[in-house]
Amino acid sequence: MLKRCVVAATAVVLIVGTAAAQSVSDAACRLSVGNSVRLFGEVIAVQVGICHRQRLRGALPSSIDCNQPSTWMASGYAHGATGVARGVVRFRAAMQACSPGPVTPADVGYTSCPAPCAGLPVTSFDELGACLQCVTEPAVLVALQAGFGTPPLPLPKPPRVCQLTVGRLIVRYFNKRALLQDGCQFRKEAGQTDYVAADCEAIETAPPAYADRIVRARQKLTRSIAARCGEVNLATDLDSCGADVSGETSCITAAVDQCTATLFAAIYPPH
Repeated sequence: MLKRCVVAATAVVLIVGTAAAQSVSDAACRLSVGNSVRLFGEVIAVQVGICHRQRLRGALPSSIDCNQPSTWMASGYAHGATGVARGVVRFRAAMQACSPGPVTPADVGYTSCPAPCAGLPVTSFDELGACLQCVTEPAVLVALQAGFGTPPLPLPKPPRVCQLTVGRLIVRYFNKRALLQDGCQFRKEAGQTDYVAADCEAIETAPPAYADRIVRARQKLTRSIAARCGEVNLATDLDSCGADVSGETSCITAAVDQCTATLFAAIYPPH
């Protein structure tokens, strides 16, 4: 991850030329935090999707709450709980330091932990990791709950295929949106001229290099739902947040957009 950040930082230095080295260094640090949070959120989403797939196949009790990983170990789903735990370990290890340059989180704008974890300290990067873990988990799980729900069992093949498709699309759209927001914000903070006035959280309004890509991602999501879920009543058959293709597309994108907005505010406080 750090290697990718350094490469990106070097690219921006070449583009902006006169941008202060410290600004690029700080932007690279915050980009590395964003990458770590995005990858951790993806781990949670993937593991929740696996749990739902196993539940639909009858490999897990129908009573298990796949949208709440904290309950998995007690429910007998040790494999899933261990998968999430490994993701936590990797995330916390990645958050031990922020290179190049900054010594403390305050050096790059992290002076307090946002809600719902406002009581946590952020005086070191290890503490910042605990803070962002606390913020990321509920934000991602709320979005997943909206898309997955808790489908009744047994589930016929068409809604089962639809459910698995929805799960994959949530992961892909989350990853794409967060990745684009991070890249846009890095260029803004590093001083690239075309991005100085960009609102990178509202990535649809960013310069075309980013805005066009999120539009294409939404179009692809819509096509995939139409192909796999067109004959399924998602609300009654799956307990998802939409009843048809249009409603499902809207509710999934809205849920993920809210999730990434929450994470964006935590990753990129004023600096």
